[in-house]
Amino acid sequence: MAANLSKIDYSNKTIYIGLDVHSSKWYSTIICEDKITQIAFDANPEQLANYLETHYPDATFKAAYEAGCFGFWAQNKLEALGVETIVINPADIPTSDKDKVQKNDKNDSRKIALALRNSMLESIFIPTRTQQEHRELSRRRDDLVSKCTRVKNQIKSDLKFYGIKYSEDFDKSTTHWSKKFVEWLGKIKFETTTGVNVMKSRINELNWLEEEIKLISKQLDELMQTDEYKEAYRIVRSVPGIGKIHAATFILEIMDIENRFKRADQYHSYVGLVPSEHSSGDSRHIGHLSRRCNRYLRKIFVEASWIAIKKDVALNKYFEELKNRGMKSTLAIVKVARKLANRLRCILKKKEEYKLGIA
Repeated sequence: MAANLSKIDYSNKTIYIGLDVHSSKWYSTIICEDKITQIAFDANPEQLANYLETHYPDATFKAAYEAGCFGFWAQNKLEALGVETIVINPADIPTSDKDKVQKNDKNDSRKIALALRNSMLESIFIPTRTQQEHRELSRRRDDLVSKCTRVKNQIKSDLKFYGIKYSEDFDKSTTHWSKKFVEWLGKIKFETTTGVNVMKSRINELNWLEEEIKLISKQLDELMQTDEYKEAYRIVRSVPGIGKIHAATFILEIMDIENRFKRADQYHSYVGLVPSEHSSGDSRHIGHLSRRCNRYLRKIFVEASWIAIKKDVALNKYFEELKNRGMKSTLAIVKVARKLANRLRCILKKKEEYKLGIA
């Protein structure tokens, strides 16, 4: 068998590999000209690379797999083994209605391989290992804040469930979650020791989460003061409405604004400020903001814009003009957010601080 394979010259051929990656198995579709081979491998880049080298010696290898929970380690390993590999957004894979009905691992890998061969796929941005680990710091903080909010909601739900009224000192929601409020929670009387213990457990969890948030916030601030991020951090912080945490989050999610986005619309799409569109012929319908975006960034610009229109005369004028045309405030602020995002991209490229009042 090996002797027969060696007679075929693969030196001028490109082999396309579509991978459906799982924790224990990689389902692959391998395309060599018109021949399609489907085979499953252990989740081991070396095993796949060895198979390709053995069966297609001296060929050029191009592989692709979907971005997901398995990150970029497989791409890094395959590249090091001589297999040119891209990581793709699952939404970019051409899919027929039949594919949706008959979805399985083999079909998924086949779709990727065919689209790769037909030059229909583009790689998403692949961060370095250092960039990935730095980014996890801001994402960890976001996760802790969400958990903290959940615990607060659980405590309030308990109070509502048992009909426990707030004392006069805490009638207003703005007084909640202060040190005195948490102390009051700990003094609430329940009919059983179990009820007391549950409330104490929730308070302990809340205190721990808040301490962790403080710790992560401090570590983020220290990271932004390093040579790698200090200059960009200074520029982003100059934007009205963007505080320390939002600035750090933006920098760690964007990573490389110089080379990552070839066009402005790619940047807008990633930030999440592009509306969906359904148009045909003379009919054009612009819908809500696209769901395809980085979920950490859109809220940064929308929240910052509400503050920016109070500090920047030019943005406030733009906001008022939109409202005067009949646009709702909630829609107008999204347009302001897009303008603010544009300005941030511009000043980062020019390495200049934000200037107030410029139209």
